[in-house]
Amino acid sequence: MKTKGYQTSEFWFTLVSFIFSGLFLAGIITESDTKDTLITVVTHAVESIILIGGQSAIFYRYIQGRNKQKASEEHRRELEDYVGVDKEYSTININTASMGELIQLPHIGPATAEKIVQHRQQNGEFEYIEQLIDINGIGGSTYKDILPYITIH
Repeated sequence: MKTKGYQTSEFWFTLVSFIFSGLFLAGIITESDTKDTLITVVTHAVESIILIGGQSAIFYRYIQGRNKQKASEEHRRELEDYVGVDKEYSTININTASMGELIQLPHIGPATAEKIVQHRQQNGEFEYIEQLIDINGIGGSTYKDILPYITIH
């Protein structure tokens, strides 16, 4: 059977008792009532310090959690602004679309959107929508899924 170890307050109470008992035996504290009063006062002070320390640790963790939550909300808002989630497009011109507009297409992430923009910069505008299949990351099924949403005019 596993026995329960010392609680922090029990440890400090025991330590304070030993210290004051030693001071009493050494003759520094002469009255028994004074020793008991000092033990009680110091024990309560130590327990208060332990309690405040524990509450401070819990409060610190709470603040850290809130800061992480705020940071993730800020990142989400930045991503929404970047992606343009608040905008709706019936069709997107792949010759003029920004990365944020391209990312809204089905199965098109930031890397593929960047490849589309780079393709335009290196080869000029798309003459045919089918040229998207030449871009690494856009296969036949992706092409079929984005076809209703894209144009070149």
